[in-house]
Amino acid sequence: MQWWEILLNVLVVLSSGAMAVFSFFLFKINRANKNLQDQRENPRPIVVDTMAYILLSPRLVVPPGFPRRFHAASHVLHVKLYLSNPGDSPIYLKVLTIDEWELQDFLIDRSQFIRDPKGDLVVIPPRDKYFLGIDFPLINFDTAKAKERMEAGEGEKARLVLEFTGGTKTGKLPIDVKVAGLVL
Repeated sequence: MQWWEILLNVLVVLSSGAMAVFSFFLFKINRANKNLQDQRENPRPIVVDTMAYILLSPRLVVPPGFPRRFHAASHVLHVKLYLSNPGDSPIYLKVLTIDEWELQDFLIDRSQFIRDPKGDLVVIPPRDKYFLGIDFPLINFDTAKAKERMEAGEGEKARLVLEFTGGTKTGKLPIDVKVAGLVL
């Protein structure tokens, strides 16, 4: 073998290796671009801030299954979520559910449909933010048992699940919230 044949073979091996490395990075960049495009077309809401606390409530509520009996909801679990839409498509908020909470035996209903004051669906426009506030009525919360459980540290954390549609995809977003306790 002559020296130029050896040099040519070395150059072929080095160029093949360079092409393999270039192809690998091109594959990674294309996959990242595809994921970014999917996130823009089918966005998921981003939780910017959360607050939850228990308030006094003078309202009367109707528990599910009892259309003719009204119960005084002495307190409500008030949840505030500050949500952001990072995508190019609107996000439609559907249902907020309390998935886990140590005091959920006081809840009348664990799920609330999300509606604006007019009764319409809540839509977060593209590249915009929305402040969501929802009350979950509590029954018999003014009893000594409830106060004793709150003082013992129960109910300080809750896990919420937000159901939404972003673009063409539906999804569920778990949200961990710290419950501040009773606010008078």
